[in-house]
Amino acid sequence: PENRGYAQWWHAHDITEDLRITAKLNYWRDSEILRDFRPRDFFEVQVPDNYLQTVYGGSNYFITAFARGAPHDFHRVQERLPEIHFDLLPHVIGNGFNQRLNASFAALREDSLGNSGPTTRSDRLVAYYAVSKTVTHEDWFSFSPMAGARVTHYKRAIGGKDNYTRSLGEVGFDLSVRTSSVSSYQNKTWKIDGIRHLFTPRLSYRYVPEADKGRAYIPSIDRLTFRTYLPPIGLGDTRNIDDLGPTNVLRLGFDNTWQTRDLEYGSRDLLVFNVAADFRFDRLPGQRTTSDIHNFIAFTPAPWLQFDVYQRVTPQELTMQELNTSLSIFDGRAWSARFSSHFLRNEIEEYVLQTDVRLNEAYHVLAKLHYDTRRHRFNEQAYGIRQNLGNLWNLEYLVTIYDGPRRESDFGFSVSVDVIGF
Repeated sequence: PENRGYAQWWHAHDITEDLRITAKLNYWRDSEILRDFRPRDFFEVQVPDNYLQTVYGGSNYFITAFARGAPHDFHRVQERLPEIHFDLLPHVIGNGFNQRLNASFAALREDSLGNSGPTTRSDRLVAYYAVSKTVTHEDWFSFSPMAGARVTHYKRAIGGKDNYTRSLGEVGFDLSVRTSSVSSYQNKTWKIDGIRHLFTPRLSYRYVPEADKGRAYIPSIDRLTFRTYLPPIGLGDTRNIDDLGPTNVLRLGFDNTWQTRDLEYGSRDLLVFNVAADFRFDRLPGQRTTSDIHNFIAFTPAPWLQFDVYQRVTPQELTMQELNTSLSIFDGRAWSARFSSHFLRNEIEEYVLQTDVRLNEAYHVLAKLHYDTRRHRFNEQAYGIRQNLGNLWNLEYLVTIYDGPRRESDFGFSVSVDVIGF
């Protein structure tokens, strides 16, 4: 379009100690405005979100009023016009039992892309209640059986029904065993003064009989979306209410943390290694009994060095599905460098290098290189200077060179001004 523009607004307001309002506005004249002119912002916000939320916090409950609109017709948005939510926090009700309750009403709407197709509407009432009891032995063993139920009523049902009510029950448990060991290992170079290993096996199970019943009558608005991480398995935490699948799953995880004494106070983590996987006894078509194995590693041998790895592997063929790595080296405020990689099978294989070097109190030199291995090109090369004006303003001058198919020029120059204090 000849005339292009956008507006962004964030708002956070504590009216009282118990009442808070937050809001976010993203108005785009066209779907590519941020991608063409503010690529760094587009990396974080690829679909504009517009909402207003008010939260009141009581002694052990929250009441939330939430509204989400869709001022554009080039993205599909699950509009909430509005959604009123009540959450009773888990608390003891006697004899060691804990209860949890949440209930909501939502007026939902979803337009087709470009408003060329039908509009889906749904008026939905939801109530969920669960009770659990935690059994512990000293400080190393914890076992929490639970039972819950969710009732969902749709006023605008489909499939020949005007109204439809679905009732689901849930049973399960959470088990964890906490163990530890201590070593007197010393290393002056890496400032290691003894090592403590915390090892926590975790086991969670949830069973929801006939969780997928009634799908022919339910308007599918809050549905399952693409994700690479393990989803919540509890009925009370699941967001895809309108698109539930068979739920009979056992989750096994192992958390490992190695710590050392901090020179100033307490302890600091040297290495974190967590691994988890699901075992599905009921499955959707195409699903396997064992999910991908997810593992995360965070290695911080020194305060100036950090290495992170997230990995997802298919256990049946030992096939790497996803691998994200990050190596960060920094010297206080003097300079920093971060090298990261992103791999998603058949989708992404790229490497990113970011540096920030402090020349003096006023100037920093910035650089970013973004290389796409699949396309054999630098998708982005950015070089710039950040200037500090009296510790009140940050001025950033950035020159960017792009490669690959683009709607705009392969060369970009931007100037940004940020208020850092007043």
